[in-house]
Amino acid sequence: MVCPLQFERKALVRAGLGVGCELHCCGPGAEALTRWVDRDGPQESVRSPRPVILAGLAGALGDTCAVRSAAVISAVVGADGRRWTPSLSGAAGGERAVITSVAHSVTSPRARRDLARARHADLVDLESEAFATVATKAGWRWAIVRGISDGPRTALPTGLDRWIDPAGRTRTGRVFGGLARRPWLIPSLLRLRGDGAAAMLAVADVIRGMLEESDQ
Repeated sequence: MVCPLQFERKALVRAGLGVGCELHCCGPGAEALTRWVDRDGPQESVRSPRPVILAGLAGALGDTCAVRSAAVISAVVGADGRRWTPSLSGAAGGERAVITSVAHSVTSPRARRDLARARHADLVDLESEAFATVATKAGWRWAIVRGISDGPRTALPTGLDRWIDPAGRTRTGRVFGGLARRPWLIPSLLRLRGDGAAAMLAVADVIRGMLEESDQ
């Protein structure tokens, strides 16, 4: 299992998923995901029965998926219209959703609406397209589970991506510096963190069910 952010990985460890499965953090974005595959990704036969799951948070582009819930990704849609279907989905809980990926976080409600219309997707993140590409090529049994941390009308701070380092760790100095300049962001960021933590608990529940099905 791989998470883009340390916050996400630690949430799954606290939920008990560190027992019986490997939990990695690849760092945010497509390039970090690809580097993780080359460095630490599954090295066994491409026909390995072990499932590989991308888990973490995503933003909602519409009202299909509620904030604090978890979604099992039914399809990944690329900027060029290509689609990937995960080979492992099962009947575990969670909503089903279509996800697309972008190079940088979508911070405004208007940009979310435009992306939803252009890609016909429910959710957005930074890594799913890259993960789907390498997983399909390698022949993994793969899935993506995303918790919804922010809704379609949520405005995120500009420069948010710079608050995370390439290893997926929060740059606390930059966060505090940004909040010192814009203290009015503090309530919304605290709410975002709380929503993200609740969403990761939902992700853990869904993954636990998927792993139980996979073992049967």
